[in-house]
Amino acid sequence: MIVVKTYKGKTFTIPNSWEELTPAQYVGVTQLLMRLLSKELNLYDFRFALLKALTGLYATGRKYSGQEVERIHSNIIFLSEKITFALRRDGDWYCPNLYFRRNPLPQLRVGRKVFTGARFTIGSVVDTSLTARQFCDAYDIFAGYAKAPSDDLLNILCAILYGDFAPYTVAAACQLAKQYFAKLPLPQKHAVLMWFTGIAQWLVAHPVYCVLFAGRSAAGGEGQRISLGMSESIMQLSAAGFGSVDSVGALPVTDFFDLMVKDLKQQLSEAIAKGVKKENLIRQTGLTYAQLSAMTS
Repeated sequence: MIVVKTYKGKTFTIPNSWEELTPAQYVGVTQLLMRLLSKELNLYDFRFALLKALTGLYATGRKYSGQEVERIHSNIIFLSEKITFALRRDGDWYCPNLYFRRNPLPQLRVGRKVFTGARFTIGSVVDTSLTARQFCDAYDIFAGYAKAPSDDLLNILCAILYGDFAPYTVAAACQLAKQYFAKLPLPQKHAVLMWFTGIAQWLVAHPVYCVLFAGRSAAGGEGQRISLGMSESIMQLSAAGFGSVDSVGALPVTDFFDLMVKDLKQQLSEAIAKGVKKENLIRQTGLTYAQLSAMTS
């Protein structure tokens, strides 16, 4: 929290992390990020709008002198630049900072029905209720939406992440999407999309899991080991002897990623044992020398 003391001696606080927002504030901030990404807002206007959304601060209709107006504007600009949680520096520009330590929108209400979202809490370890099958299906929907945005895909994504399944199937998710999540307001759907984007980005940037997103498979095939067809990874692990398709799909998503790393290590070690040179593996897989050495040591 940012603690601000006014010239009258009063204090107020401004949230400065995703975890400090209420669900309603989170939805509001994601809408501002969508407007920034679409270039409807520039960076200056985004910061100004974010401050107003979180505090209600803005210049009133009172008559101010020139010096008062300048002081008010300077203070508002100063405060807006102190709110840093929503953006991160990326070269010469800023992009959304989607590092969520927990689900920022734990529940969705559709009419009288309340849906509880999947759990993905990042601490010293990750505590998650998201299964490998749910993640893979959500990731495929997420990738499809990136190519061709549609409301139907957002409905299915929300259903996968918030549906009350016993057990989960994509068919059940599609049914819930039509029955309930099609009625969900678009800002809340965008908020769910932002949260899942944050999960995907966290996995890509993870110091261990990042090797799964290198350029090629260990066998030299085209495309990332984790391709847009995430569901294929479940079948690959099953074929490699890590359990049935259903049992692999029911694993927590982090256990699933651990198995994929283990499988990749086995493939690399087998390739080296067959006489494949590390230089060739680096060229074939897209791994760095440091990554390859760590995976085969």
